[in-house]
Amino acid sequence: MSLSRIAGHAAALAVWLMAAAGVHAACDSATAVRIMPLGNSVTELHQGSSSYRCWMWKELADSGFCFNLVGSRTGVWLSPPRGQTQSACPYEAFDENHEGHYGWCADELLYGATRPLFAYPGTLSEWLPVNTPDIVLLHIGTNDIDLGHGAHATANETGFIIDTLNGLIPGVIAAKQSQTSPLHVVDQHSASIRQPT
Repeated sequence: MSLSRIAGHAAALAVWLMAAAGVHAACDSATAVRIMPLGNSVTELHQGSSSYRCWMWKELADSGFCFNLVGSRTGVWLSPPRGQTQSACPYEAFDENHEGHYGWCADELLYGATRPLFAYPGTLSEWLPVNTPDIVLLHIGTNDIDLGHGAHATANETGFIIDTLNGLIPGVIAAKQSQTSPLHVVDQHSASIRQPT
């Protein structure tokens, strides 16, 4: 087989793979897949750093995937004062939007935070209608375990978060685990400590 024929087959395969992955030729707000990174400090991180969101954004952007990161927050945690600042992501066009809440536990996503350092307004039920996602990347539970909330309570609260997502975003999560709406465990630790390339 000639090199030009191999190249032709490779190009056809690449087009098919892009179509299968939902990559759009033209990307605008109407066609973009809305992705909400949701969770705690692993999602938000702190001043002088960037989370897995940076590297995920870069890989999706480089692939040509049409997407938009959504959420009520931007950047990373700035303390003190409580607030946010731009992340250290090295890519100028990086979309800083997310729904990560530094220091928060699963119950705080559901009912709001009351601990003095982390208390600011908002709950999942308030954020979702404003920034309705097609895909939610949930990372929660680290702070719960660190604060002694227990694995059982944390698992139950995470289940309530999934129920809330299901109730407010019809079709995103048809069940806690199903063929049409699968849940996946992702190693976000490795992604969050990755160095720029």
